[in-house]
Amino acid sequence: MKSYKLKKGFSDNIERIQDIILHCFHVNTIINENKIIFNYKFLKKIIIFTKDKKLYIETEKNIDKNISNDEIIAVNSLFRKFLYLTTGYTIKERIKNLKNE
Repeated sequence: MKSYKLKKGFSDNIERIQDIILHCFHVNTIINENKIIFNYKFLKKIIIFTKDKKLYIETEKNIDKNISNDEIIAVNSLFRKFLYLTTGYTIKERIKNLKNE
């Protein structure tokens, strides 16, 4: 499980995050016990929730599926876009935050 700090002014509202998921991944999600659950491509389960102004993400990959490098790159790119829109931090800023923790 990975965690990401939310930038000041970025809400940890689960419905806001669900809207960003829909915008980035174009998938339907389920909210169960304040956790957003969905799947996308080779990721058979993605669980996202917030706590103490942090975003938590847990993923489970489908290891039986043949995955192309192009598909991996496309999914990683979408996740970076999702993380930026959700947390307000660029990849460089997220790395810096991780180093400071």
